[in-house]
This record gives sequence, C-alpha cells and structure tokens, in this order.
Amino acid sequence: PPEKDLDWSDAGIEGSSRFLNRVYRLVAKHSEKLRPVVTRRSDGTPGSEFQELARWATLRPFGPEERRLLRKAHQSLRHVTEDMEERWHFNTDIAMTMELVNELTDLEPAFEAGKIRPEIFKSALEYLVLMNSLFAPHIADELWEGLGNSKFTLRVPWPAFNQELAAEDELELPVQVNGKLRGRIRVAVNADEEEIRRRALAEEKVAQHLNGRQVVKIIIVPQKLVNIVVR
Repeated sequence: PPEKDLDWSDAGIEGSSRFLNRVYRLVAKHSEKLRPVVTRRSDGTPGSEFQELARWATLRPFGPEERRLLRKAHQSLRHVTEDMEERWHFNTDIAMTMELVNELTDLEPAFEAGKIRPEIFKSALEYLVLMNSLFAPHIADELWEGLGNSKFTLRVPWPAFNQELAAEDELELPVQVNGKLRGRIRVAVNADEEEIRRRALAEEKVAQHLNGRQVVKIIIVPQKLVNIVVR
C-alpha cells in the first residue's frame, strides 16, 4: 500500500521471477494456436468487449467452464481497474493476476478438450497480459505480440470489465451454533432463506452439534452468516 514505508529487499525477487516465468510459459504454450483467433481486442475499439461477449453468447450459451474463466478474468480486471483508479495497492493487483494464472492453468484441460472456446481462452490470456503490462511491460509486449497483436500494450485501450460476468454464482456462508463456528455451506447468491436453513441444518459438521438438541431459532444475516440457536 502507498501509505506504508518499505525498505528495499532482494527477498521477493525470486518469487516474482518464478511468477513471470510461469506467465510466460502459459501464454507462449498457446500462442501459436491462438494467434489467428479473433477476439474482442482485435480492432482495439473501446467498448468492443461487450459486443463480442454478446455475440459469443448468442452463438452458443456459455458453458460452466467458460463462465468460470470469464468470472475470474472479469473479477481480476475489475479489481485492478478500481485499484488503479482509487487505491494504488499494487500488491493486491499482483495477487489477483496470480489467481487468474491459477484459474487458467486449472482450466487448460477443459480448453484442450473443447469445453472452452478459443476466443474466450485467448481473451482471458489477453486480460492477463494487459494487467501484467502495468508491472512488467517488456515481457507483456512480447507476449502480446505472440498472441497476434501488433500494437504495444501501452497503445491498447484499457479493457472494460463486465459486472454481470464478475458476479459470483455462489457464496460461502459460515454456520454457527450458539455463536460458535461449526461449518460452512455454499449456496446460490439468490438462494432464499428456506434453502439456506435447509443447507445449514444438513451440513455434516453442523448436524453433529445439533444431535439431540432443540433448535430454538435460525438467524440469517444475508450474505454474511447463519447462526443456529439451540438448547
């Protein structure tokens, strides 16, 4: 964070080098195959991202793997965009790009199996490269060119994130019994209270603490936690 003092240290260089090498290998591995693929960044027109997303969805609804990758890509882009405009916390921006690299790596088998369209996989790689151009511009320019783009990343309009795609489909809720954490559940973001109650009571670790006890009430704090009061 910019408000904190920092003494220079060589300790983090090794880790940063490993991460940049990982990004380079990931993008370079797919560059040749993805170079001719046309994506939202092909014409460089600001706002063209949303037109391309709408066109892809019209051609074929997004599958679960595609939605997962788009979600992480747009969450990362949203975080970095808002940080650059407001907070300037570069450490968390780099952490978000690391998360995107992990997601891309995890979803490589799905891409190779045809479950993720080349346009979507390439667009996520391009987001990754553009975000890294803020911190490692020379490597980013080389990777950007390898993906079939001609301009320097400095000349490329900053992409817009899509709030709808960045939104989580599910959220994790801690479940307490008499105020003590006993388990966690995952529910749909729009799940109603009855579904949340049912899932909380059925959670295996929670159920162990309810055995033989009377449930007095269930307190649900929306999108925060569930507290089961027993006696």
